[in-house]
Amino acid sequence: MKKDINVILFWGGIWGLVEATLGYVLHMIPISVGWCLWFPLAFFFMNKVYKHTEKPISVIYTSLLVAAIKFVNIMLPGSINRVVNPAVAIILEGTVVFIFYIIANKYRHTSEVRYLDTLGVSLAWRIFYIFYVLVMPLSIIKSSPVTEGTKALANFLALESLVNSIIIYFYMIVIPKIVRKYGKESSKDNRINLFRPVISLPLILIVVILQRML
Repeated sequence: MKKDINVILFWGGIWGLVEATLGYVLHMIPISVGWCLWFPLAFFFMNKVYKHTEKPISVIYTSLLVAAIKFVNIMLPGSINRVVNPAVAIILEGTVVFIFYIIANKYRHTSEVRYLDTLGVSLAWRIFYIFYVLVMPLSIIKSSPVTEGTKALANFLALESLVNSIIIYFYMIVIPKIVRKYGKESSKDNRINLFRPVISLPLILIVVILQRML
């Protein structure tokens, strides 16, 4: 259990660090590209947590940790758009990936990811997010792009899900196959143990400070 906590803190910290720093950069550029990056990155970190703990519930805990880090900025202007909606999206992403691993282990007896899996999870969390939008007050969801009309909604569900699923499939399936074919596997004995409190706790502190500053 102690190891699982350190794994969650480490990968949750790295995920939060990417959210804070990359988010800051993306807000400074004139074109919107975050939609093709956020969920593939989230899935990457959640998959890392699952692979190291082999417990689907660890995915939920990690998403809750990253969402909690987002709430550091809850009192800032524009916090609904920059804090609440992204935090809810992260929790919904974690919930969907958690469900995926439960189903994969129970009915397929494997957590191996297929393309239809990546498409399914990319679409499912967005459907949950739309339900969130429908039950929230207008003041909460008016900044969400899914309320900007039919075209924006279609892009959110179809285009973004398709692009995200392709990106996830590429780094989950295609790249590992290339590495296995041409690369040289590193020895486990030479790997550094990163899942220790002396690493994970300072990492979380740094991420919280950066989140507040940026």
